[in-house]
Amino acid sequence: MENKTSNINKRGAVMWNTTIFMIIFHVGAVAALFMLSWKVMPITLILWWISGSLGIGMGFHRLLTHRGYKTPKVVEYFLTFCGLLALEGWSR
Repeated sequence: MENKTSNINKRGAVMWNTTIFMIIFHVGAVAALFMLSWKVMPITLILWWISGSLGIGMGFHRLLTHRGYKTPKVVEYFLTFCGLLALEGWSR
């Protein structure tokens, strides 16, 4: 069975919120290439690490998917927010 990623939900309708957001996000990414500042590069790398490692790895995958460990709700919400920074979707 082939697994394809698309922006069409199970009923066949386009998810307009996601579509519009992704278009705006990518236009902003292209515009950012012309406004590159080396002063913000360390902050960018730190946020990239936080969203990927803490958000996706520890938050979405280990905590919310497998319930591999227990944390206070404040930490759980923080890790979920970090995962949302990666723009990979949401926790269900």
